[in-house]
Amino acid sequence: MDKNLEILKNLSLERLEESFKSISESPNKEDEQGKKRRESYKNAYPFFVQYFAGVEEITIDNLVIAAHFVYGWMPTILTFEFAHIDKVLESLNKVKRGNLLNSSEIVEIKACVNNSLVGTSKLLHFINPDKYAIWDSNIYAYLKETKKHYGVDNVDLYLGYLKKLGEITNEDKFKDFHNAINSKVKYNVTPMRAIEYVMFHAHPKSESTE
Repeated sequence: MDKNLEILKNLSLERLEESFKSISESPNKEDEQGKKRRESYKNAYPFFVQYFAGVEEITIDNLVIAAHFVYGWMPTILTFEFAHIDKVLESLNKVKRGNLLNSSEIVEIKACVNNSLVGTSKLLHFINPDKYAIWDSNIYAYLKETKKHYGVDNVDLYLGYLKKLGEITNEDKFKDFHNAINSKVKYNVTPMRAIEYVMFHAHPKSESTE
């Protein structure tokens, strides 16, 4: 196994269930501003998904708008790169149609949106939340069980992460876990989002601000 993918070995439905139990039972120690920010993200999420649900063919207009609302969830300011935009749009429409991209296609999209895999993963997720999961330093911290985030920008690791999540969603007991997350969030989310939600909330506090 690629050394970078070794952190995926300990990701299992059993661990996710334990993590969900832990975050459900633990008191929320965030300050008032943190709670408001998290509630704002939760409330905005379905609007972002719905934006792309109503788009048949992704154009540059959709991409520019979406890239900027994605960065509303991030502390960095977006630098949008228009080079190779036709290839980027071609790849994003493949995502819209339910296809999985290869590493070179993801790298090209990444170059368009701040050269950030985190921002790219959020864009891909909002376009097709059934096939793509959000990836950030918090998810990386959960998988590696560390506060350090070096390695979070590894595209092959992100693709391995998507494959692993797909395997977990096919397990017999996953439906009960998924239903529990929907009840917690108070609206229906995709299986990919359900898993990522638990990892995000259960991660060791990351040293990254992204």
